[in-house]
Amino acid sequence: MYFVYILRCEDDTLYTGITTDIERRFREHSGEAANGAKYTRSHRPERVEAVWSCPDRSSASRLEYAIKKLRRQQKLALIRGEYFTDAIPQPDRFKEANMIRDIRNDEIGECVRVIRESFRTVADEFGFTPENAPRFVAFATDEAKLMVWRDEQKRPMYGYFEDGKLVGYYNLLVSGNECELGSLCVMPDYRHSGIGEALLSDSLVRAGELGCSVMKLSIVEENVALRKWYEKHGFIHTGTEKFDFFPFTCGYLKKEI
Repeated sequence: MYFVYILRCEDDTLYTGITTDIERRFREHSGEAANGAKYTRSHRPERVEAVWSCPDRSSASRLEYAIKKLRRQQKLALIRGEYFTDAIPQPDRFKEANMIRDIRNDEIGECVRVIRESFRTVADEFGFTPENAPRFVAFATDEAKLMVWRDEQKRPMYGYFEDGKLVGYYNLLVSGNECELGSLCVMPDYRHSGIGEALLSDSLVRAGELGCSVMKLSIVEENVALRKWYEKHGFIHTGTEKFDFFPFTCGYLKKEI
């Protein structure tokens, strides 16, 4: 299966291409992996606007050629689903509706909201409050902290977007050949739909691309369901630790990548 896609770049230009893997190609165009197009090296992509599936390379090349011949306004109408011809059908899906990508600076505030709301359900379940657990992620996360993660600790951050809305998040802290998975979370209304698994899988791939061979993470040890979830995905429990400033025990897990 081949896919023809249209990217919107940060300078509001449009780029059309062909791939067999949309998410991998987007990472390449974004500079996160090798082999991006010459155009996107100087016009970084912001998002995937539209995607067409094609049965073979030949039909994908014909469609790509037809789209590239369109004027900009026709392409914009095509993206909106308002323009199509015999040679160019309407997009069969909009990848932005189901996409993991890196977080932009202007989305940091939205990340804070997603993290706090997601971890608030854990706080409510186990009785954590700002008074007895002020350092817990549901209460201690703010924009200043995320900027420290990004600018000082150099943590790459990624989000899961559904219908253009940020509904999941994680970050990575690289230290040698080890990677720490930070704040992986999914908004309550979007759980149990595979988003958590998609984020976890994506984090392992990206950690490997960053040269890591081990992924580590920490959880609330009393959260047995979460521990079992990670163990189901190949993580091994390595120990626990108790801190005076937390009313819970920290549990640690790791997985060979």
